Amino acid sequence: MQSIDNGENWAPSNNGIIGTTVNGIAFSEDGTLWGAVEFQGIRYSPDGGEHWHSTDLPEVRLGALVANNADGAVIAAIQGALWRSEDNGAHWELLAEIPEMEAEEITSLAFHPDGSIYAGTYPYRFVFRYEDGQGWQKKSLGLPSSSVGIGVLGMAISPNGTIAAGRDDGIFRSVSNGHTWVSSSLTDWEASIRCMATDEDGTMYAGTYYGSSVIYRSLDGGQSWETLIDLGEALGADGSINVLLLAGPQDIFAATTGGIYHSADNGGSWAPLNDGLAMELNPLEGVRSIGMGPDGRLYAGVHSRGLFRSSSLISALENGPVHASEPLTLRQNFPNPFHTATTIPFELAERSRISLKVFNAQGQEVATLLEETLPAGPHEANFNAHGLAPGVYFCRLEAGNAIQVSKVAVGK
Repeated sequence: MQSIDNGENWAPSNNGIIGTTVNGIAFSEDGTLWGAVEFQGIRYSPDGGEHWHSTDLPEVRLGALVANNADGAVIAAIQGALWRSEDNGAHWELLAEIPEMEAEEITSLAFHPDGSIYAGTYPYRFVFRYEDGQGWQKKSLGLPSSSVGIGVLGMAISPNGTIAAGRDDGIFRSVSNGHTWVSSSLTDWEASIRCMATDEDGTMYAGTYYGSSVIYRSLDGGQSWETLIDLGEALGADGSINVLLLAGPQDIFAATTGGIYHSADNGGSWAPLNDGLAMELNPLEGVRSIGMGPDGRLYAGVHSRGLFRSSSLISALENGPVHASEPLTLRQNFPNPFHTATTIPFELAERSRISLKVFNAQGQEVATLLEETLPAGPHEANFNAHGLAPGVYFCRLEAGNAIQVSKVAVGK
């Protein structure tokens, strides 16, 4: 992912939340922007942050998270309570509350493939599991205890259900829905985990804090970990990694106390996206949340400064690795925008095994249009967007090492 202006222009999206800290960002299927705002609770914006509105959820100083589950519902964690809205915030259902003696607040959320929700908590380092009709179930038996620290700040769940919990003393994993836990290879006080993420292939990532800005990666479900990059040593990004965002097949974003850093090649190389944003950063807290909007912009919650977005369109796929002298050409679809179906033309310079897929703005695959060997010459593929929410999507054409991407728009 790369801003077409290299991230040089950022615009505030703060009407109604100026001078606040947005601790979490999420987007509904219809493009509504949700923010977990300190001192204000859960707020929402229907127009990309231009105007913000309150909800009838409790307002709290801290301890608010917001996310979307696989069914498109908006999930809000406020202190130890879990709320859900299935109608884009019009109505909220209180799902469950964790007793204060067991947790003061929920510090991380992760969604299991079976539909249950896992929560990491502060200050007792418990992991809880929520399942409809059963409330909260404590799942910390066997999770090693510790006398110091500030809770389970990061969690990741792979597509096969493996759970990884990140704490100030490393990462622990469970393959039994949290009933039992084992230590990973990353269990020492040098690896204080602040955030975690996992991709569709099950690769897990973890970012550190306490003055450390290391990103770790696991290719085996959280058992063994390798250092992907030390942003402090490589780019001078001292401080903490607050959020990791995986957006697209190869794109990784790290929101840190020193700004936003990006890799377009699965962590092989990194570059800052802070020109025009650095003046807004609090050196102790920095960027507290990031998200990719369906409008093709990157959103950043900056400590005590509100929310900012890239002034120019960006995407996790639009500016991916495209090579000179392409053996293929992906042309603009027609019609565009479209409501139900569109045609995607492309050309091949030689007989090639090709893959043509469609991704949403978060980098998630929503359709595979072609995977076959085709002769040289012009070709077309039909894309039926039935069931997809309105917004920006990306067609990715691959043939060997060559990749081209085009943007398509599904209208309302």
